[in-house]
Amino acid sequence: MSNEVNIREQIQNYLIESGNYENISNKLTQRLIEDGWVDKMKIKIKQEIMSNKEIKYNELLNKMEPEGHNLLNEQIKNEIINEIQAILDEIIEQ
Repeated sequence: MSNEVNIREQIQNYLIESGNYENISNKLTQRLIEDGWVDKMKIKIKQEIMSNKEIKYNELLNKMEPEGHNLLNEQIKNEIINEIQAILDEIIEQ
């Protein structure tokens, strides 16, 4: 397991140092905004807070996370996964 964690850390460090992490994050954010995902999530979160004014942040996060995954457009998900895969392929080829 520690070898797997080490590989993940190395990949994450590479993505950050190369600037690819920021590029992927920016692209994902832009696509989610364009798709209306951000607005849909804001509405769902506001509705949840209004129906349960005592909800704690962690409770809200745990409840909304599956909602966010369910609302995620498969095309956007696949675009980002393909972009990450291409970067990982580049790393392996080096």
